[in-house]
Amino acid sequence: GLQALRPLSLGLGVLGAHQVALCTPGVSHFLLSPQRGTTWVTQNKEGLASCVGFFGVYLLGIALGQQLFASRPPFRSDGACSGNTMHCYTGGGYGVGRVVGCALASCT
Repeated sequence: GLQALRPLSLGLGVLGAHQVALCTPGVSHFLLSPQRGTTWVTQNKEGLASCVGFFGVYLLGIALGQQLFASRPPFRSDGACSGNTMHCYTGGGYGVGRVVGCALASCT
């Protein structure tokens, strides 16, 4: 629906702008040159530039998740079961409330 179009459009826009920036001669030369400056930005130039691309991929993942899980009913915290629901199990060994597994169950 419309909710998934927002992160999809934004993700594609971020990745498109990132690719255009990477293809710009000045930017690509700066990022691919072995020279390092003395500032924090120039010493971490590849990692900082890749954060933009990772953010775009993250947004595409949000859009995909919204599409995949849009048809499933929401999880009910009151324990009521109707149709297909997601049941999650927690374990105390690693900390209180840590989710250690989930399963889709039909309880009609």
